[in-house]
Amino acid sequence: MRFLDLVSLIFYNLSRRKGRVLLTAVGVVIGTSAVVVLVSLAVGLRENATQQLWGINDLTSIEVYPGYNMKSSGGGMMMGGGGGEI
Repeated sequence: MRFLDLVSLIFYNLSRRKGRVLLTAVGVVIGTSAVVVLVSLAVGLRENATQQLWGINDLTSIEVYPGYNMKSSGGGMMMGGGGGEI
């Protein structure tokens, strides 16, 4: 088959199944748009989080308060048994 015969066959088959061609094209457009939107949203959220974290200056210091009792405050993230003075 020559190239022109193949092109003619392609257009003949596409014109025979117009509904399928239209639905396929719509699916490709929707899928591509969804990927572009999600990637740009992820990049924007990452940039926003990075800017917010760089805006916090307190990440370079640790404050220690004397007489702080973790058991009476009810806070903390320590798990396990007992524990004592640190």
